[in-house]
Amino acid sequence: MTGFVQQNVSAHEIAGMGRHLGGTGKDFAGRARAAVGEHDRIATPEAFGTDKLGAQFLKTYGEAPHQVLKAMATFGDQLEEIGKMVADAALTQFDAELENLRKVNNVQT
Repeated sequence: MTGFVQQNVSAHEIAGMGRHLGGTGKDFAGRARAAVGEHDRIATPEAFGTDKLGAQFLKTYGEAPHQVLKAMATFGDQLEEIGKMVADAALTQFDAELENLRKVNNVQT
């Protein structure tokens, strides 16, 4: 042992995972929003039928996918934000640990 405190945790790896999580959330939200548009395009009375049964089906189930897709977009946005927060927190922690190591090891910068 050399008498120096060593750092064994890779904050940059954790930050990378956070950025990956954020990117996944952004993609998820984007795809959900695209699906909302696609649903709006194809969920028409013509798709379900113009008779009473088709009208009732559209009334009952036509908006349900729209609501689910909007919720998915919100979830994706939140996942993106959480990923950014994880990355920022990991790098902030890394900087604080470096400063502590400088103080403990009396490193002059």
